[in-house]
Amino acid sequence: MILEKILEIPEDFLELKTVYGRYNEVVAVDGDKEIDTVMANSEQFSPLSLKAYVEYIRKIVSGQAERAFIALNLYPTLDCNNRCVHCYAVKSSPSGIKYLGLDKINSLLVDLAREGVLNPRVLGGGEATLHQNIGKILKDLNTVGFATTLITNGTDIKDLTGMIVDNVKLIRISLDGADEMSRYYMHRVKDFKGVIKSLKDLKQKTDARNDPYQHLGITYIIKKENMHLVFQSAEIARDLGLDSISYRIHKEMTPTYFNESEREDISAQLRKAETQFKRDIAILRRFYINDISPFIYKPPEDGVCLTKKLRFLINSDGSVQTCNSYNFEEAWNYGNINRQSFAEIVNSDKVFKIINRKHNVPCPSVCCLKHANEVFYFIAKNLRQNSKIKFITRYNPTRG
Repeated sequence: MILEKILEIPEDFLELKTVYGRYNEVVAVDGDKEIDTVMANSEQFSPLSLKAYVEYIRKIVSGQAERAFIALNLYPTLDCNNRCVHCYAVKSSPSGIKYLGLDKINSLLVDLAREGVLNPRVLGGGEATLHQNIGKILKDLNTVGFATTLITNGTDIKDLTGMIVDNVKLIRISLDGADEMSRYYMHRVKDFKGVIKSLKDLKQKTDARNDPYQHLGITYIIKKENMHLVFQSAEIARDLGLDSISYRIHKEMTPTYFNESEREDISAQLRKAETQFKRDIAILRRFYINDISPFIYKPPEDGVCLTKKLRFLINSDGSVQTCNSYNFEEAWNYGNINRQSFAEIVNSDKVFKIINRKHNVPCPSVCCLKHANEVFYFIAKNLRQNSKIKFITRYNPTRG
């Protein structure tokens, strides 16, 4: 079974998510006996919504339901050549393993394709391009027929651009700055000019391929130290001829990190960029920022999943998670995205209504869950050991 094969991969390669919030517990119980517990974040995390996913995972593990993967998070390495101030990833492994072996990756590819994986995301843990076999990994993914996403810091990819363009559908560079100083503050490397040069090379090569479903973009995490360059970063993306720039707020910040004046300044810069560049590039906000809701996008409690059918992912690293943040990958692989429609898919209420009508699914708001992967790995592990186990949530003020 695919589940057993994936769970063989070292747990050191877990994806860790850090989001502020108060803590709760998810408890596995057998009758009146508590078997095990895991800490979770309770923000917009309801027992009712969790139950929907628990029951579905139970059916999948027991073979009563079809597995329905959409994406796969593949973490080739924990090693990294940046030391980003906003990074939450583990920089070392207790087992001493820093690079995921090709045997582990290759043993999954055909099975994952058969199970319905559409979009492997090569990212996480460290900098994927540092893996000594990254070229073969990307080529193998492409050969199997996957539409692969590569997320990279762009520091040392000048000799890899041709291989990347030949094998990757969505190429995204984590820029996080609009000049040498802001880039250095965020990534702790002096490489801004080199990254821009690599972006130009990638753009030239993607243009030459003329693949309407290939996408080149950058991401920009907003902190106080780079918030004044939000508009300039969009200008850079436009001048480079990129398809998109995606903005996020640093997830470890509290809701009061930006004061009212700063929030308005960020919003004004984004509005200016959206107004001036809307014909040239998709400006993506992966958060809401206003006086009432200044922080980050949160899906509605006990609402409807706005991006997917009810599916969950078992990552190549052994972690388990639901469908959070895969709205772009799903739409992309269904072949209905281009530069003009990309922003609508991410930002528009139109897509919410369409998917709401098609897939009436309770949402556990796992996007706001501090230990999302740990919770669902915990659930899958316990279900495999005892199919009669049930799960409850409770608040425990002593934890966290």
